[in-house]
Order: sequence, then structure tokens, then C-alpha cells
Amino acid sequence: MGRLQQQWPQIPVNPTDHAGVPSDLKEAIAFAVLGFWHHQGWPGNLTTVTGAQWPVVLGELAWPKKRDHAASLGL
Repeated sequence: MGRLQQQWPQIPVNPTDHAGVPSDLKEAIAFAVLGFWHHQGWPGNLTTVTGAQWPVVLGELAWPKKRDHAASLGL
């Protein structure tokens, strides 16, 4: 965070705890954001950072088979 603050001194940089979001939830929030982007069909990669040739919707939605789901519920 210190390096971000040095780069942009005019913008306050604070931990998520400052906004009421516990910092130990960062990973869960990141996966929730990626899942939302997938659902919306939005790319989740930056070609300038990853070296990918084009933007890509990340992840895959895998629904359980109905019989497998029923079995896991004891039905």
C-alpha cells in the first residue's frame, strides 16, 4: 500500500478494514468478483499484463447432474 500511496499521493490508500470489510475476506471477495464477471460475460484478464492475445471470460460454470445433486442430499 505504501508504494501505491507514493505513486498517487493525491489519492488516499487505505486497507479494506478502513471501509468496514475485514482484510481476511480479500480472497473470497476476489473470487466473488471473478464469478460475477463470468456471469456477466466480462473478460477477467488484462492482455497488457498477462500477454494473452485477447480478452477472455475466465472460469467455467459447472452445474451438478441432477441425480448426483439428489444423491448428495440423501434423496
